Order: sequence, then C-alpha cells, then structure tokens
Amino acid sequence: MASLQGNMTNSTDGGILDSLIGNRGERYDSPSMAWWVLFIGARQVITLSLAMMFESVIIGYWVLRSKSASIILGPYLSLFIVQAKGWPIRLVLWGLLDFAVLYGDRPFARHW
Repeated sequence: MASLQGNMTNSTDGGILDSLIGNRGERYDSPSMAWWVLFIGARQVITLSLAMMFESVIIGYWVLRSKSASIILGPYLSLFIVQAKGWPIRLVLWGLLDFAVLYGDRPFARHW
C-alpha cells in the first residue's frame, strides 16, 4: 500500500504540463518546458523583430534611397532584393539571425 501511495504522489508532483507531454524526469539532455516557452514566446519574437528591422534598413533605406546600393550590387541584384520585400526577406533574415544566435558552444548560444 505504501508503494502505491508513493506512485500516486510522484505522479502529481510533475504538474499539468509534464503530465500532458510526459514526465521528463532528471534528464538534462533535452530542453525543459520553461526553455521552450522562452524560446517560442520571447526569443523567436525578438529575432523576428530584428529581422523586420533589418528588412526596413536594408530595403527601405539602403537599396531604395541610396545610389550606392545600385552601384555596389548592380541593377539586377538591387531589383531582386526589392522584389523580396515582405515575408520572403523576413524569413531569410529570421533564419540567418536564429542561426547566428543559436550556433556554437559559446556561453551566449548556450544561454540563448
């Protein structure tokens, strides 16, 4: 009877989220629920906002408003970048920012 009670209390100690996705136990090789919430709710929002800012700086100010972009890039590459305005360039920049932030074994990449 004591072992049955021990199992009952252990099953309720994990919380609602652990019971929905399974008990993770004391494993440290997989991310915790708190890491996933921060990753999706904060970190991805920050990198998407940075991608949108880079889009407006690159396309809105540099390619469309300066003559140096058409001289450096040429007319065809400048036109290609302007045509990618919106979600195509945002997704590319978002992926590049995620890769730059998450890649490697640096302390920042492990913390982020």
